[in-house]
Amino acid sequence: GSQTASSIMSRDLVVIEADASLVDASDLFLKSRVRRLPVVRDGCMVGILSRRDLVRFIGDMRKRIAYGLNKRREAAANVAAAH
Repeated sequence: GSQTASSIMSRDLVVIEADASLVDASDLFLKSRVRRLPVVRDGCMVGILSRRDLVRFIGDMRKRIAYGLNKRREAAANVAAAH
């Protein structure tokens, strides 16, 4: 007979709650060595978080922080130059 998805699927899933912090997600990725985490709310899967999702988010945040710091430095330099 033909195989079914349930006959070959992983049964010991590592999941994360939807309201878990990204720090918790990062720790879980490192501890479990999985690439994707099913995201659950009230026992039902609501999505999937991948390592790539997390890395992209961190990269975007770093860019935003760097942009904000550069703008503050520019503003401070302009104030200093004006006086």
